[in-house]
Amino acid sequence: MSDKINRVQLLNDAKLHLTPWTTEDGRLFLDYTEAGIRRTLSIAPAGHCDFRGWFSAFCVDTAGHLPNGDLSSAAQTYFSHWVRSKGQKVKDYIRVGGKLGDLYLDIGNDANDAWHISANGITKVPGGPTHIRLLRGAGMLPLVEPDLSVPASEFPRLLKQFVAADDDTLMLLVAWILGCLRPEGPYPVLTISGEQGSGKSTILRLMRRIIDPHALDMRTPPEDQRDLQAMVRNSFVLAFDNVSHITNKMSDALCVISTGTGAQGGRALYTNAEESAVRVCRPVAMNGIPDVVERGDLVDRSIHVHLPRIDPKFRRDDSEFWDAFHANHAQLLGSLMNAALIATQNYGNVVLAEKPRMSAFAVWAVAAEQAFGWPEGRLMEVYKRNRSAAESHMLEFHGMASAMLRMMEKQKEFSGTYSDLIGQLEMNIGPREKLPQTSHSFAAELRRIRPALERHGLRFYSAGRSSSVTQKGRSRISIVRVDEEDTAAHEQKEA
Repeated sequence: MSDKINRVQLLNDAKLHLTPWTTEDGRLFLDYTEAGIRRTLSIAPAGHCDFRGWFSAFCVDTAGHLPNGDLSSAAQTYFSHWVRSKGQKVKDYIRVGGKLGDLYLDIGNDANDAWHISANGITKVPGGPTHIRLLRGAGMLPLVEPDLSVPASEFPRLLKQFVAADDDTLMLLVAWILGCLRPEGPYPVLTISGEQGSGKSTILRLMRRIIDPHALDMRTPPEDQRDLQAMVRNSFVLAFDNVSHITNKMSDALCVISTGTGAQGGRALYTNAEESAVRVCRPVAMNGIPDVVERGDLVDRSIHVHLPRIDPKFRRDDSEFWDAFHANHAQLLGSLMNAALIATQNYGNVVLAEKPRMSAFAVWAVAAEQAFGWPEGRLMEVYKRNRSAAESHMLEFHGMASAMLRMMEKQKEFSGTYSDLIGQLEMNIGPREKLPQTSHSFAAELRRIRPALERHGLRFYSAGRSSSVTQKGRSRISIVRVDEEDTAAHEQKEA
């Protein structure tokens, strides 16, 4: 090809059709127009990317020849540098983006249209927003056209047609899915448990399809951080089916993703390609027969729903269930978007008496509380009770926590080194329970469960360093049991 056409001129001609931009974490993209519709190409300095296919087609259309490998590689390197040096930095999202009062919901159609929700109403934006970018991962499916004539008050009733659950459980599911429409999170992790025949997988799939339909709407839990990060790149809602166990490392990662902090224990979450920090925030949902969330920090960031077994007399087969869903999807989405509109309008007026973990989510959900027809304060009452029950369950089945509670039932106070504490706990540990094997790992785990233990009446204090010959210089800890009457007496004295 180089004998027939000036390569530099070909690159310059291609440049006339492209607009460069980068994401905040350094990924490179090019826009071009096709039949009046903006299209986006990914590009990287090396390896496979969207640009190579586009450039091959451009060369055929322009010069009548396919580019050879050297030209394709040179063009890829050149345009990657061009994008990095000249591209505007733009905030990117998947499916839901923007900020409070300026929310965009990607329709997922071929024209790149999006819905815009602001305090002034809901409007369609042809071609989507340009000041932010709504990217699409592989497998993302378009949303139905919402029926915006359906008020927010109808959403709980519409959802109840598909969920066999009590009113409190339904309220939590409604709050969670409304939370998915809060731009940039945080999003509490939804965990659905129940025995076989309770419809866990079906309800998880339903919740995702309402707001974020995808070709792979449920996946098995990722094997490692790399798999999880690939999912984050390509999906808005992360839905995991039949989860039986969550590793400590995965629990930490889910905490990062659900809150959008971008860091866990002071370490940033990184991309696979480069050492560039990524701030991600995604709704996460999972189901399993057991209550799979065991770590205190993840429990504190979760909504826990237990579904009863469906009576065979009321069970519907899959085709009947999903036909009914498709018939109601437009109404479900429309009423949910109207709820998001009301939450947007009321958000600044909500004042919580007590701010829980994930308080921004709580304020967003409470902002639509009355629109759903719920009594004032009812949602926070249910949410608080749900978190308390999950925390109690976690402590009961957490070997170290349950042993510590049993130990402190027998005594008012403990003081000693971590080794001393481990020794006392070993006398209170159950036959199938385990303790961390080193003082360092023990101290790390205690930091995780300490907030939950404090809410159950234990107080922890640093007691300096040991001066004994055998343990000289080791950290000492004091634990004090504070009974309800002690708390009441203290509060009365303060008053």
